[in-house]
Amino acid sequence: MGLSSLNIQLTDTNSQEQSGHGKSAPENVLTLSSLAAMASTCRPPITILPGSGINVKTFPAIANCDWWKASKEVHLSGGTWVQGPMVFRKENMGMGVGGGNDWSIWYSQADAVRRVKEIAEIALES
Repeated sequence: MGLSSLNIQLTDTNSQEQSGHGKSAPENVLTLSSLAAMASTCRPPITILPGSGINVKTFPAIANCDWWKASKEVHLSGGTWVQGPMVFRKENMGMGVGGGNDWSIWYSQADAVRRVKEIAEIALES
């Protein structure tokens, strides 16, 4: 299984996205399965792209679904918050993220993306 036949899409956002008409794709596998079944009858076919909540711990629930194996696509940031380098941090004037991450930066982690890719490749071989 080569990288050319597996589409892993990255995002640099950490918005309050939804997937499968719910909070996260792994929590909505049944809904995503139903949507994929309906989408497969469309011409041209529509691809269901699971996204919100995908990481190395949650992806196996998606990767083992037949509908996912047909599309071979997943959307994730593979990221984590890293403390930003800004020194001057005026009180009550954050960067809009809120909470403890207001001065942090969201970075995609190559290792996290690589591990999800490995899970995908194993699922596609089975």
